[in-house]
Amino acid sequence: MLGIERVKQLLTHGRVEQKIDALIDAFEYGEAGLDLIIKALQNSEVNVQETA
Repeated sequence: MLGIERVKQLLTHGRVEQKIDALIDAFEYGEAGLDLIIKALQNSEVNVQETA
């Protein structure tokens, strides 16, 4: 499991595959993770949006 800061970093700077994995890990962080998932709905990469 990744720390919430690492999840944020991957969602900002990671490759598509890393972003998708980070979204899955984000569920472990309650409301803070949910906020990251909601923000990912606006990601420019369609695969990331679909995962969110």
